[in-house]
Amino acid sequence: MARPASGTIETVALADGSESIRGRFKHAGRRYRVAFGRDVDGWTTARARRELDDILAQLRAGIAAAQILARYGPMDDAPGIPASDVTFHEYASEWLRRRRSGERGDEPLAENTYADYLWRLSKHLLPFFARMPVAEIGYVDCRRFRARLFAEREQLLEMVAGGGRPRDGHGRPRKPLSQRTIQMQLGLLAQILDDAIEDGLRRDNPARRKRLRVRVPKPNRTFLEIDQLVALLDAARPIEAAPRSTRRAKLSVPEVAEVPRRLAAGETQAALLREYGLSAGSMSMLAQGRTCRAENDRVGWRALCAVLAYAGPRTSEALDLRERDVRLHDPAGSRLWIADSKTETGVRHVEITPALRDELLAHRAEKLRRGCPTGPDEFLLCTRAGRRWSDDNVRNRIVEAAAAHASAELARRG
Repeated sequence: MARPASGTIETVALADGSESIRGRFKHAGRRYRVAFGRDVDGWTTARARRELDDILAQLRAGIAAAQILARYGPMDDAPGIPASDVTFHEYASEWLRRRRSGERGDEPLAENTYADYLWRLSKHLLPFFARMPVAEIGYVDCRRFRARLFAEREQLLEMVAGGGRPRDGHGRPRKPLSQRTIQMQLGLLAQILDDAIEDGLRRDNPARRKRLRVRVPKPNRTFLEIDQLVALLDAARPIEAAPRSTRRAKLSVPEVAEVPRRLAAGETQAALLREYGLSAGSMSMLAQGRTCRAENDRVGWRALCAVLAYAGPRTSEALDLRERDVRLHDPAGSRLWIADSKTETGVRHVEITPALRDELLAHRAEKLRRGCPTGPDEFLLCTRAGRRWSDDNVRNRIVEAAAAHASAELARRG
């Protein structure tokens, strides 16, 4: 049986010469800190130990931690004096929780914003600053962090230029950070340190120094001429109708039957996939007695390109559209309702051009013909089973592929 957590008592020297008596403990997977009082007010480590034991007993009895700790004062007994032992990991975790709930800031964080902040913290900020006390993070630390991001960027760029395909520990492709992403990393660090000043943990914010700013080049905005737009939509159709995988369709019927027999006889999948020129996924399917049809069940690739080109939503906004968000029955008032956290109402109305209306009407008719889900709460642009597409898959497999196909066709025409 695990020993119950007992917490620890610590003393922190304050600038006025007194000592702050504090307790630290862990409950329900979260770390808590409480300031009992100063030694000049009669607090001792023995008294704090008894107080902390009482807190732990109340927690074991089921009393909420917030209710128990509400009677204690703030962590800093002397306003403006930094608590030198609060690490960046502890403070940033609590900061993100408070931002998500709306306790700090103007309103609760949107889920996408929360996921973005969590990614920036877990992938870059915490690996560098986690163990540093918030009060001791200085300009040199911020400069070293900035230099580390640029060094990783240059290393990945060199690997890609040399034909390498860098991957992370999970086998996923690694992409070099853009200059804008590096600036956003520093911006989040500056936000956290701004609030640390407000909480009395420090007096300045080194992440706001001008020399740390990253010059972000302005994007080269482009637009499509009408003939280019037509070529893009025309290119999406053959890509949508193409066989799912030519490598899976290479084997004849006798060869498909032969592979399982050779595997049962002791040959390895690695040897057979090299012999037949198959992908690992295709070989795994054959080993399980499954085959892949040359035809596919794709639907809506052209309609997706049309929505992005004619209406201009972000990829994630287009993929989040539900059937109820599209009005097509009125030719003069056809429109999209796009959820948008940047508007006061949280919804953006986009009028639909006649060309886009025709594309979406054809898309709905195709969904009905294929038996796809078409209820009001179903995704407008989705897989045949009604599941939402992945943003990255859409960009890589649909939009970029259609653009490359259209560019090649326009070049062929001269």
